[in-house]
Amino acid sequence: MRNLWRDAGSTPGNEEKSLLFSRSGVSRSVPSTANRPVNHGAAQLTRPELPDYLRPGLDLVFVGFNPGDRSSRIGHYYAGRGNQFWNFLFASGLVAEKLEPEEDHRILDFGIGLTDVVKRWSPSSSSLRRVDYQRGVPRLIARLRDAKPRLVAFNGKLAYEQVVGRAVRLGLQTETLEGARVFVLPSTSGRNGSLTRRAKLAYFRRLARQVKAQASLLPKQAPAGNTHPGRVRGGSVVSTYLDRASISLK
Repeated sequence: MRNLWRDAGSTPGNEEKSLLFSRSGVSRSVPSTANRPVNHGAAQLTRPELPDYLRPGLDLVFVGFNPGDRSSRIGHYYAGRGNQFWNFLFASGLVAEKLEPEEDHRILDFGIGLTDVVKRWSPSSSSLRRVDYQRGVPRLIARLRDAKPRLVAFNGKLAYEQVVGRAVRLGLQTETLEGARVFVLPSTSGRNGSLTRRAKLAYFRRLARQVKAQASLLPKQAPAGNTHPGRVRGGSVVSTYLDRASISLK
């Protein structure tokens, strides 16, 4: 397997990792910002980051590009007017009930996590600088390395293109990221008019089928009390192919 990150820079040290596990196993890079007042002058550039909703063993982690204006103001993921993320999540069957942005923390109840490539908010992706990616991508890799999800879904091609440094297509990718399969979705932002709503939802439904397929490959749990050394009690079929590898090509 070829390590695409071996020449892209050093692996971030512990001081750069933002994944902090609480006693419940849920990671939050910063406390919730939902009820905090926000100053609208120059302080806009220093709004608190959205928390990472991550824990080990998730079925799926969504990776967004970076928080937009409204999401950063209210402290919740995919809160922009016209963003269809939460609608698609429910309509595709990935979650059993319709969630609102203010309920984003509940996504963990469905075995799903949330994070971003870049944690700094901006009015649009064009407002980000090269240094944002240089800082954000290694930290994202570190978070995924710690969380070890079975599948990673990038919300938008541009998000994943910043990770691999090349153009990509929508759908399931041939490479793995920290041992997880990768699926690229069309951006759910209302600004993305390249596909119809129906076409975007179709990719979410394909993702849901992939999640189900991944789950079917997991070893079956042995009956309670079975201590036979040849039986596997839980676990994941996904493994990291190289110790330092972030992306492995099949």
